Amino acid sequence: MKKLNAEDRMLIQACLIKNNSITEIARRLKKNKSTISREISSHIEIHKGYEEHICTHSKEYFICNVCPHKYFCGYTKKYYNFEKANSEAEEVKRKSRSKSQLTKQEILSINDILLQEVRALKQSLHHVYVANPIIQKICSERTIRRGIYRGDYDVKAHELRRYVTFKHEYLKNPKCNLRNLSVIIGRTFKDYLNYTSKNKRLNVVQYDSVIGKLSDKKAILTVTFPRYEFQFGILIDKSNPRSVVAKIKKYSLISVLEWLKRFFQLILLITELSFHLLTK
Repeated sequence: MKKLNAEDRMLIQACLIKNNSITEIARRLKKNKSTISREISSHIEIHKGYEEHICTHSKEYFICNVCPHKYFCGYTKKYYNFEKANSEAEEVKRKSRSKSQLTKQEILSINDILLQEVRALKQSLHHVYVANPIIQKICSERTIRRGIYRGDYDVKAHELRRYVTFKHEYLKNPKCNLRNLSVIIGRTFKDYLNYTSKNKRLNVVQYDSVIGKLSDKKAILTVTFPRYEFQFGILIDKSNPRSVVAKIKKYSLISVLEWLKRFFQLILLITELSFHLLTK
């Protein structure tokens, strides 16, 4: 079974806000109930209050995220935050992979070769790895490179040739700015894929925006029909949701239906005329 990701944890918090049970959350995520229970219990936040009694609302609400009395409650509170839970899970995964799996003797033998070839002769790590069958039997070139970045060897990362020319990416934790996280229930990308797979004859319409330059005051709202490979654009005000809603209402399905009625009326008239000509 696959582990939980950031999207799954976000959906767990959204379901908790809806005061759903663990069984309902497990059914929606298609996971085991024990997986959801361990996820919540291991990443729960405890905010101690100034009263030692048991909260009277704990039986009504599974967690304090949804409780309306949390702002003026003096009891100990329990919260679940998917961002903190995901960062903690990623930290555990990173620590488990941060240590080298090589023995001390293997690290020393690789270190001697790196000092002689990389530092003294200024050779590239790839050339050193290809030219030394001893290192190839121990591990891969990527393992050695990660060990240099981690500081397992005397050779430093800046001593590698072309090190500064490569772009090094740093992971950033995406932050969710939704005020009400429960709105994502049934609206995730997985839900979209499941719905379209069950309704293959569905006519899907995709909306996107072309922002352009930062100095531009206008943007383009693109409306795409993937089945017909057709797309058109609507000019909207940049960073103005009301402008988008107004344009969509203006070019809504009602106007399209009126145009289709006129179009099909013309076809009916032509067919009736041709039928009369044939009968004559």
